[in-house]
Amino acid sequence: MKNNFKFLGRLFASCLFAVNATAQVTDTLPARHLTLFSKAIDQPIQRHKWEININLIPLFKLQSADNWTYSYLIKRNIIRGTNPGAIRFMVTPYFLGKNQSFFGDNTIKLTNPVTSFFRPAATLGYEWQKISGRFVFFYGADIGWRAEINKFHDNYAKKNDENGVDITGKLSTKSIQNAVMLSPLIGGKYYLNHRFAISLESQIRLLYGKKVQTSSFNGKQISKEILKEPEIASFGYFVLNFSYNL
Repeated sequence: MKNNFKFLGRLFASCLFAVNATAQVTDTLPARHLTLFSKAIDQPIQRHKWEININLIPLFKLQSADNWTYSYLIKRNIIRGTNPGAIRFMVTPYFLGKNQSFFGDNTIKLTNPVTSFFRPAATLGYEWQKISGRFVFFYGADIGWRAEINKFHDNYAKKNDENGVDITGKLSTKSIQNAVMLSPLIGGKYYLNHRFAISLESQIRLLYGKKVQTSSFNGKQISKEILKEPEIASFGYFVLNFSYNL
Protein backbone atom coordinates (compact mmCIF):
# COMPACT_ATOMS: atom_id res chain seq x y z
CA MET A 1 0.00 0.00 0.00
CA LYS A 2 2.81 2.41 0.89
CA ASN A 3 4.59 1.72 -2.40
CA ASN A 4 1.36 2.32 -4.30
CA PHE A 5 0.97 5.77 -2.73
CA LYS A 6 4.58 6.58 -3.66
CA PHE A 7 3.96 5.48 -7.26
CA LEU A 8 0.80 7.59 -7.57
CA GLY A 9 2.54 10.62 -6.12
CA ARG A 10 5.47 10.27 -8.51
CA LEU A 11 3.16 9.76 -11.49
CA PHE A 12 1.11 12.85 -10.68
CA ALA A 13 4.26 14.92 -10.07
CA SER A 14 5.74 13.74 -13.37
CA CYS A 15 2.65 14.93 -15.24
CA LEU A 16 2.90 18.36 -13.63
CA PHE A 17 6.61 18.59 -14.37
CA ALA A 18 6.19 17.54 -18.00
CA VAL A 19 3.46 20.07 -18.66
CA ASN A 20 5.13 23.00 -16.90
CA ALA A 21 8.46 22.31 -18.60
CA THR A 22 7.26 24.07 -21.75
CA ALA A 23 8.71 27.42 -20.75
CA GLN A 24 12.12 25.86 -20.17
CA VAL A 25 12.43 24.28 -23.61
CA THR A 26 11.36 27.22 -25.78
CA ASP A 27 15.00 28.15 -26.50
CA THR A 28 16.17 24.64 -27.40
CA LEU A 29 13.34 23.20 -29.50
CA PRO A 30 13.07 24.02 -33.23
CA ALA A 31 10.13 26.23 -34.10
CA ARG A 32 8.21 23.41 -35.84
CA HIS A 33 8.67 21.02 -32.93
CA LEU A 34 7.82 23.76 -30.48
CA THR A 35 4.57 24.43 -32.33
CA LEU A 36 3.59 20.77 -32.20
CA PHE A 37 4.55 20.58 -28.53
CA SER A 38 2.53 23.70 -27.73
CA LYS A 39 -0.52 22.35 -29.54
CA ALA A 40 -0.35 19.16 -27.50
CA ILE A 41 0.23 20.81 -24.13
CA ASP A 42 -0.68 24.49 -24.17
CA GLN A 43 -4.07 24.46 -25.84
CA PRO A 44 -6.60 26.61 -23.98
CA ILE A 45 -8.39 24.59 -21.36
CA GLN A 46 -12.12 24.26 -21.88
CA ARG A 47 -14.77 22.01 -20.40
CA HIS A 48 -16.37 19.74 -22.98
CA LYS A 49 -19.83 18.27 -22.54
CA TRP A 50 -18.76 14.66 -22.24
CA GLU A 51 -15.84 13.04 -20.46
CA ILE A 52 -14.81 9.38 -20.61
CA ASN A 53 -12.65 8.15 -17.72
CA ILE A 54 -10.59 4.96 -17.73
CA ASN A 55 -9.22 3.64 -14.44
CA LEU A 56 -5.44 3.13 -14.75
CA ILE A 57 -4.95 1.19 -11.50
CA PRO A 58 -5.40 -2.27 -13.12
CA LEU A 59 -3.08 -1.20 -15.98
CA PHE A 60 -0.24 -0.41 -13.58
CA LYS A 61 -1.07 -3.53 -11.52
CA LEU A 62 -1.52 -1.50 -8.37
CA GLN A 63 -3.62 -2.73 -5.50
CA SER A 64 -7.26 -2.01 -6.34
CA ALA A 65 -9.56 -0.54 -3.73
CA ASP A 66 -11.68 -3.68 -3.98
CA ASN A 67 -13.30 -5.96 -6.56
CA TRP A 68 -16.08 -3.43 -7.17
CA THR A 69 -13.94 -0.50 -8.29
CA TYR A 70 -15.31 0.70 -11.61
CA SER A 71 -13.16 0.30 -14.72
CA TYR A 72 -14.68 3.28 -16.51
CA LEU A 73 -16.86 6.29 -15.72
CA ILE A 74 -18.73 8.73 -17.95
CA LYS A 75 -19.30 12.34 -16.91
CA ARG A 76 -21.67 14.92 -18.36
CA ASN A 77 -20.31 18.36 -17.54
CA ILE A 78 -22.94 21.00 -16.79
CA ILE A 79 -23.18 24.51 -15.31
CA ARG A 80 -25.85 25.53 -12.82
CA GLY A 81 -25.84 29.29 -12.82
CA THR A 82 -22.15 30.03 -12.41
CA ASN A 83 -21.32 26.75 -10.64
CA PRO A 84 -19.69 24.02 -12.77
CA GLY A 85 -20.37 20.38 -12.00
CA ALA A 86 -20.85 16.99 -13.61
CA ILE A 87 -23.31 14.11 -13.63
CA ARG A 88 -21.48 10.81 -13.19
CA PHE A 89 -22.75 7.39 -14.30
CA MET A 90 -21.60 3.88 -15.03
CA VAL A 91 -23.41 0.66 -15.97
CA THR A 92 -21.53 -2.57 -16.47
CA PRO A 93 -22.32 -6.29 -16.74
CA TYR A 94 -19.57 -8.78 -15.96
CA PHE A 95 -19.74 -12.52 -16.62
CA LEU A 96 -17.20 -15.21 -15.93
CA GLY A 97 -17.41 -18.98 -16.38
CA LYS A 98 -14.58 -21.36 -15.56
CA ASN A 99 -13.74 -24.97 -14.86
CA GLN A 100 -11.68 -25.92 -11.84
CA SER A 101 -10.11 -29.10 -10.51
CA PHE A 102 -9.73 -29.40 -6.77
CA PHE A 103 -10.95 -31.40 -3.78
CA GLY A 104 -13.56 -30.34 -1.26
CA ASP A 105 -13.61 -30.99 2.49
CA ASN A 106 -13.74 -34.28 4.35
CA THR A 107 -17.43 -34.83 3.63
CA ILE A 108 -17.61 -33.85 -0.05
CA LYS A 109 -15.00 -34.62 -2.72
CA LEU A 110 -15.17 -32.58 -5.94
CA THR A 111 -14.17 -34.14 -9.27
CA ASN A 112 -15.15 -31.71 -12.04
CA PRO A 113 -16.51 -28.48 -10.56
CA VAL A 114 -17.80 -25.69 -12.82
CA THR A 115 -18.24 -22.13 -11.56
CA SER A 116 -19.86 -19.14 -13.23
CA PHE A 117 -20.94 -15.75 -11.98
CA PHE A 118 -22.71 -12.68 -13.30
CA ARG A 119 -21.88 -9.36 -11.68
CA PRO A 120 -23.91 -6.35 -12.89
CA ALA A 121 -23.44 -2.92 -11.32
CA ALA A 122 -24.74 0.62 -11.81
CA THR A 123 -23.61 3.97 -10.39
CA LEU A 124 -25.13 7.44 -10.58
CA GLY A 125 -23.74 10.53 -8.90
CA TYR A 126 -22.97 14.21 -9.02
CA GLU A 127 -19.83 16.24 -8.40
CA TRP A 128 -19.27 19.94 -7.77
CA GLN A 129 -16.19 21.43 -9.37
CA LYS A 130 -13.84 24.26 -8.42
CA ILE A 131 -11.65 25.26 -11.37
CA SER A 132 -8.34 27.13 -11.17
CA GLY A 133 -6.34 27.15 -14.40
CA ARG A 134 -5.54 23.57 -15.33
CA PHE A 135 -6.51 22.27 -11.89
CA VAL A 136 -9.99 21.07 -10.94
CA PHE A 137 -10.95 20.23 -7.37
CA PHE A 138 -14.16 18.20 -7.19
CA TYR A 139 -16.35 16.69 -4.51
CA GLY A 140 -19.73 14.97 -4.48
CA ALA A 141 -21.36 11.58 -3.98
CA ASP A 142 -22.34 8.44 -5.85
CA ILE A 143 -25.25 6.11 -5.22
CA GLY A 144 -24.92 2.61 -6.58
CA TRP A 145 -26.31 -0.88 -6.82
CA ARG A 146 -24.45 -4.07 -7.45
CA ALA A 147 -25.32 -7.73 -7.56
CA GLU A 148 -23.57 -11.03 -7.90
CA ILE A 149 -25.18 -14.28 -8.97
CA ASN A 150 -22.79 -17.17 -8.45
CA LYS A 151 -23.55 -20.72 -9.59
CA PHE A 152 -21.48 -23.81 -8.94
CA HIS A 153 -22.06 -27.46 -9.78
CA ASP A 154 -20.23 -30.75 -9.97
CA ASN A 155 -22.04 -33.69 -11.60
CA TYR A 156 -19.62 -36.23 -10.16
CA ALA A 157 -19.16 -35.07 -6.59
CA LYS A 158 -18.76 -37.67 -3.88
CA LYS A 159 -20.48 -37.25 -0.53
CA ASN A 160 -20.40 -39.42 2.58
CA ASP A 161 -23.82 -40.57 3.75
CA GLU A 162 -24.79 -41.19 7.36
CA ASN A 163 -23.10 -44.63 7.20
CA GLY A 164 -19.84 -43.24 5.85
CA VAL A 165 -20.40 -44.63 2.36
CA ASP A 166 -19.39 -42.52 -0.67
CA ILE A 167 -22.31 -41.52 -2.88
CA THR A 168 -21.72 -40.00 -6.33
CA GLY A 169 -24.15 -37.29 -7.37
CA LYS A 170 -24.69 -33.71 -8.45
CA LEU A 171 -23.68 -31.00 -6.01
CA SER A 172 -25.13 -27.55 -6.73
CA THR A 173 -24.54 -24.25 -4.97
CA LYS A 174 -26.16 -20.93 -5.80
CA SER A 175 -25.62 -17.58 -4.14
CA ILE A 176 -27.36 -14.27 -4.85
CA GLN A 177 -25.96 -11.07 -3.41
CA ASN A 178 -27.44 -7.57 -3.68
CA ALA A 179 -25.97 -4.39 -2.28
CA VAL A 180 -26.78 -0.68 -2.29
CA MET A 181 -24.25 2.00 -1.43
CA LEU A 182 -23.73 5.70 -0.86
CA SER A 183 -20.21 6.98 -1.51
CA PRO A 184 -19.10 10.55 -0.69
CA LEU A 185 -16.07 11.41 -2.82
CA ILE A 186 -13.33 13.97 -3.21
CA GLY A 187 -10.61 14.33 -5.82
CA GLY A 188 -8.35 16.46 -7.98
CA LYS A 189 -7.81 16.67 -11.72
CA TYR A 190 -5.06 18.15 -13.89
CA TYR A 191 -5.66 18.93 -17.56
CA LEU A 192 -2.76 17.96 -19.84
CA ASN A 193 -4.59 19.81 -22.61
CA HIS A 194 -8.21 20.51 -23.41
CA ARG A 195 -8.80 16.88 -24.44
CA PHE A 196 -6.81 14.83 -21.94
CA ALA A 197 -6.66 14.93 -18.14
CA ILE A 198 -5.55 12.78 -15.22
CA SER A 199 -7.31 12.65 -11.86
CA LEU A 200 -7.10 10.92 -8.50
CA GLU A 201 -10.24 10.20 -6.46
CA SER A 202 -10.87 9.12 -2.86
CA GLN A 203 -14.13 7.73 -1.46
CA ILE A 204 -15.89 6.71 1.71
CA ARG A 205 -18.38 3.89 1.15
CA LEU A 206 -21.54 3.24 3.13
CA LEU A 207 -22.90 -0.12 1.99
CA TYR A 208 -25.65 -2.52 2.95
CA GLY A 209 -25.75 -5.94 1.34
CA LYS A 210 -27.66 -9.20 1.59
CA LYS A 211 -26.42 -12.60 0.45
CA VAL A 212 -28.43 -15.82 0.23
CA GLN A 213 -26.57 -19.06 -0.49
CA THR A 214 -28.11 -22.52 -0.88
CA SER A 215 -26.52 -25.90 -1.56
CA SER A 216 -28.14 -29.14 -2.69
CA PHE A 217 -27.01 -32.70 -3.42
CA ASN A 218 -28.99 -34.76 -5.92
CA GLY A 219 -31.80 -32.20 -5.74
CA LYS A 220 -32.06 -32.22 -1.94
CA GLN A 221 -31.15 -29.04 -0.07
CA ILE A 222 -28.33 -29.63 2.39
CA SER A 223 -27.63 -26.07 3.55
CA LYS A 224 -28.90 -22.49 3.39
CA GLU A 225 -27.13 -19.36 4.61
CA ILE A 226 -28.40 -15.79 4.78
CA LEU A 227 -25.89 -13.03 5.43
CA LYS A 228 -26.72 -9.36 5.92
CA GLU A 229 -23.72 -7.05 6.03
CA PRO A 230 -23.54 -3.30 6.64
CA GLU A 231 -20.15 -1.86 5.77
CA ILE A 232 -18.26 1.40 6.12
CA ALA A 233 -14.95 1.59 4.26
CA SER A 234 -12.59 4.37 3.22
CA PHE A 235 -10.32 4.36 0.19
CA GLY A 236 -7.39 6.79 0.05
CA TYR A 237 -7.17 6.24 -3.66
CA PHE A 238 -10.27 4.70 -5.18
CA VAL A 239 -9.46 5.29 -8.85
CA LEU A 240 -6.69 6.87 -10.90
CA ASN A 241 -8.51 8.10 -14.00
CA PHE A 242 -7.20 9.06 -17.40
CA SER A 243 -9.92 10.98 -19.20
CA TYR A 244 -10.72 12.01 -22.74
CA ASN A 245 -13.07 14.97 -23.29
CA LEU A 246 -15.47 14.89 -26.23
